[in-house]
Amino acid sequence: MDNANPKHIRAQKDGKAPMDLIPYQPLAAVARVMQTGADKYGKRNWRQDKILASTYVGAIARHALLEWAAGENLDADSGEHPLAHVIACCLLVMDAEHHDTLVDDRTWQESKDPDLL
Repeated sequence: MDNANPKHIRAQKDGKAPMDLIPYQPLAAVARVMQTGADKYGKRNWRQDKILASTYVGAIARHALLEWAAGENLDADSGEHPLAHVIACCLLVMDAEHHDTLVDDRTWQESKDPDLL
């Protein structure tokens, strides 16, 4: 790609998100995970009903640590990659933050010890 292209330069100056840097193939697995959630709970349900951050902290930890870090490459329930679940959870939480439907009950708020942060 010619980085001297005026349209490319303008997009960089305008601060547009460089979407071309995202590897798209893994997003298909994320979309399938999101579809599973939509089938169970309703499409974009977190925008209608508030969600607890702690629910997703737990889900992220389970998929990242108990599945993927432990050597599993497929989630037993969905058949998708555990990290696709982690990404889906992260996207969902970020979207809920943006739409003010996230209840921030992360445990760091309860801690008085700065070394635990």
